[in-house]
Amino acid sequence: MRILTHGSNINFHCSSKEMDFTKLHAFLESKIDETVHLSIGILQPEKERLEVLGDLRELHINELKEEFIFQVSYLDGEDVQRSERIFHATEDFIISHEAIFDIHDEKNGTVSYAIQYLTFWGENGEEITYFLVDMLSVEHPLACVVQFWDKVKDVGRDVDFTITGCAANEYQEVLKRLRSNQ
Repeated sequence: MRILTHGSNINFHCSSKEMDFTKLHAFLESKIDETVHLSIGILQPEKERLEVLGDLRELHINELKEEFIFQVSYLDGEDVQRSERIFHATEDFIISHEAIFDIHDEKNGTVSYAIQYLTFWGENGEEITYFLVDMLSVEHPLACVVQFWDKVKDVGRDVDFTITGCAANEYQEVLKRLRSNQ
């Protein structure tokens, strides 16, 4: 079981927590269930890329098959409903983030707005970040995607729970040996 890092910035209170793919999947499924219109897109600021891919219909994470799959639906240029699967290997997963900020929206007043980000290694060794966002609850959701990313992108990148976990386990073993020698 691979240990993952999930970085969070909630109204400028930053934290990191340990997750595995099962917990990450449950977390993301809860976001899908509680959002009427959850869209998925790609954010690559270094390439000036911000693209909405469509509506996220399903998410599958299978650690045994080492696959991460997004099921996306969208309207093509002829207003025909299309569906596409986006695949990534679980080994290419880098980090997940969540940003939640209270913002003043032009039509809704003050709202608490959440965006999830999932970052993978791409084919050329560059990072690809997907964002999950409710496109209907604020006036300018894509502006929030970019601004929130700037506030959350580095949270948790300096944390390695596998090292912390290993050190804690090794310390427990040392304590057991010391106690048994007394």
